[in-house]
Amino acid sequence: MTAILQPFANLVEPGSYQLANGGALTVDWTAPLAFGLTGCWVPGVTGALDLSGNNNNLTTDTGAAFGGTPEGPGLKSTAANSGYYSPALAVTNPLQSSTIGLTLFWRGLMLGAPPSFGGFIAILLGVLDNPPFTITEVRVDNAGNFQLTSNSTQATGTAIPTSGMHSYCATLTTTTQRGYVDGVQNCTNTVSLTTNSNAVFYINDHIPQSDNRWANAVCTLACAWGRPLSAGEVMGMHLNPYNFLAPAEYEMQTAFFPVPTFTLMPQIVT
Repeated sequence: MTAILQPFANLVEPGSYQLANGGALTVDWTAPLAFGLTGCWVPGVTGALDLSGNNNNLTTDTGAAFGGTPEGPGLKSTAANSGYYSPALAVTNPLQSSTIGLTLFWRGLMLGAPPSFGGFIAILLGVLDNPPFTITEVRVDNAGNFQLTSNSTQATGTAIPTSGMHSYCATLTTTTQRGYVDGVQNCTNTVSLTTNSNAVFYINDHIPQSDNRWANAVCTLACAWGRPLSAGEVMGMHLNPYNFLAPAEYEMQTAFFPVPTFTLMPQIVT
């Protein structure tokens, strides 16, 4: 009997750039962590395509490249202008239109210390000289510490890792932004949930087509939700980041229920 295919970690194996079953990835919308998903990018396999279907393809900046990781290929950013970014988002775009909160999640391989204010994933304003500057952002500060920004405020945590596979996440409610490193809360920020017609979504860079603030990393997965994930869900994403991904065509396991056997006894008709 064919088993259900395992998450993306087993669909793209180390050193392999093909899916086990061929074809493209898709989102398994029956998975609990797919609930509220508003954006999903697997750059090493599906490039700038949003697997959630909510957004047009992101723009690939001029310095973007592909790189390998123990979990498969991804978007490599080791120089200026090397990420993905969107056009200006309408205030009705699912990436920023939620009234209850947002979540951004980044997974990838660190290649060393990022430059000052190097960015991983964010929704920020295309015109950064004007407040409130960002909707929500995950980056490093000028000393290499994990940092959240939102609505002109910042919260700084501990030093981020500079090697190995890691997960960075920011959740945002109507009042609080929380940052997580490898599933563990690292810092909090007092904020107010907002939208802006100049908002731009990006992966692996701090400002689209701008200064020297790249991630210095290979991103294998970037996701957004129109709700704040719980602490348990953030840890679940860290432990199994590809849990809701599957090939576009795969054979689901069929449940087998054995039929009990019994002997028919002769009946006496009177």
